[in-house]
Amino acid sequence: MTKHFILTSLLFTLCFKGSAQQISDFESFSVNASGINNGSDNSGGFQNSGILFPNYYNNEFMYWTGFAISTKTDTTTIGFTNQYSSFSGSSFSGTKFGIGFASPPISLKNSETIVQKKLRSFRYTNNTYAALSMRNGDAFSKKFGGVSGNDPDYFKLKVLNYFNGVVTDTVSFYLADFRFLDNSQDYIVKNWQFAQTNFVNPFDSIQFELTSSDNGQFGMNTPAYFCLDDVFTELETSVSEQVNPIIQISPNPAKEAFRIVSDVPVTAYSILSMDGRKIIHHQMQPGTEAIVSLTDINPGMYFLVTDSGISIRFQKL
Repeated sequence: MTKHFILTSLLFTLCFKGSAQQISDFESFSVNASGINNGSDNSGGFQNSGILFPNYYNNEFMYWTGFAISTKTDTTTIGFTNQYSSFSGSSFSGTKFGIGFASPPISLKNSETIVQKKLRSFRYTNNTYAALSMRNGDAFSKKFGGVSGNDPDYFKLKVLNYFNGVVTDTVSFYLADFRFLDNSQDYIVKNWQFAQTNFVNPFDSIQFELTSSDNGQFGMNTPAYFCLDDVFTELETSVSEQVNPIIQISPNPAKEAFRIVSDVPVTAYSILSMDGRKIIHHQMQPGTEAIVSLTDINPGMYFLVTDSGISIRFQKL
């Protein structure tokens, strides 16, 4: 039995040595008593699992751009004072999520420059301030659809993949779309959406750019906010690079549970579906061994991802 376990682990290492997966979220960062972290400590951003989410805070005007972290889920309060809430009424997973203020466009960055990474997916939804502005209109922005409901309005998130200063891939997702001939199909995104990019090229940075049909003398009238969570990347490593420490799970496939054995302490782990959706997330006492229960997930293929970004694919029977 022991020999079989070791051989299986070695074969897995050989087969998957060239790539690994990381998921970057906001759960490990602290927030203040109001449930936010807008970078007022001038730390310059938030780094998790090899991704930097830059933040730029102006102490004089108490103004920020880039990314902030929030737990706020107020879906009813209108206006700028509610700039930190998710319109979904919840985070995607855990309790925290990212707020992007993309005026001008903002970028996340690969903070592990010796490792090539590809963006596979992320989760997004509307910010409440922006969503209610589009739904109702306000002193600065129009009601989407106009008085008749027929105005072809939209609010679009464009994602650009930069490598060596060149845009290599792009994809766009609509946070609101009122361009349909049938007005009943018009929508403002409320629930968390799965953004599958599957860019074929690695990135140095990923730029997020917001555009709207509602523009004025000074640019876009729609508040330039969106919510972000669970950025899923794939790492590519050469044979000589040892990015990930050794980690083993047994048994694999497993029916009810498996055991993690790692050469570095594990303090948290997530189980992800093959499309990057986080199914389970657990904190644990630091250690090199743990038992992971699989009783709450359906049979199929999944990824186990530790807090340090180590990833293993496994099968639930």
